[in-house]
Order: sequence, then structure tokens, then C-alpha cells
Amino acid sequence: MKTNPKSSEITPSEWLSINQFLHEIKQIDSECISVYYPYGKGLETISLLRETNRKESLEKIESKIEKRILELKENLPSAGKFIETLCIFGWIKNDKVVIKEIGISKNLPYIYMANKRPFVKPFNDILKINHDVLLVILNQKSAKIQKFHGSQITQEFKIWIDLFY
Repeated sequence: MKTNPKSSEITPSEWLSINQFLHEIKQIDSECISVYYPYGKGLETISLLRETNRKESLEKIESKIEKRILELKENLPSAGKFIETLCIFGWIKNDKVVIKEIGISKNLPYIYMANKRPFVKPFNDILKINHDVLLVILNQKSAKIQKFHGSQITQEFKIWIDLFY
């Protein structure tokens, strides 16, 4: 399937990757720093992080994000295969700084935000699609079927199956 790079829609595999990532990020229930920056602008983003003065816990997160940006600069494929904007989230869990990132194929606004929860609103427009997506997850005993419209599950059910050879 060929995709037009100027198309407003993303590929199904990227859509699924972003949804899986957001499902994990939305589980965070602690103070979080969210950073969105265009590919190639990592050093400018680090400068922005260093200019801000925050409380000590947020400074620890910012420091870890700075290190991760430098690592990504050296090894970009670790952020994902869809890279136009890099999105990094950092928070503290069990007295340790946790960092998660994803690279996406669409331009998002340059954002730095410290908030009570991760700031994921910029993903909403990317995940809006004009059709439904059906996701079927099979194992040997059950099938889970989810119908999505954008990032929202509109229907979901699980059925038990018996697979005999």
C-alpha cells in the first residue's frame, strides 16, 4: 500500500503504534513533563529545558529527558520508524525517573508542558480518521474484538473459541 506523505491520514500500522503508546501513557497518574519537538531540533529543545526553573523533582525529569534526547540524536531508530516529530514523556515512579518516547510521521506543535498528567491532546487530530478500524486479537482459547473510531473504542467484546487440529 503506497501512502502519500502529504496525506492527512497516517498508515494503519502507525495508527496502531500510537494508540498502543497512548494507552500506556494515559495510565500515568503523576506529575509528568511532556515534550514535543520536530525532528532535528533536539539541541534547541535541550536549551529550552535548561532555561526553565522548576521544582527539584521536575528538574530530575528534565535532566533525564535531556540525556534521552542526546541518545536519540545518536540512535534515532530507537524512537520508532515514523519520525517527523519526537514526543517524550517523563515522570517519577517509585522514586525513579521513567522516560517514554515515540516518533511520529506528522508535524505537531513544539510543546513543553509540566502537568499533573501527560499532555496527549496533540495526538487527537492525528488519530481522527474517517473510517472505523477493527482490531482482532486471537489466542488459542479466545478472541478479543475491538472496533475503534479514532482513538476511541466504540465496541468491544470477547468470545471463547476452541481450536482443534
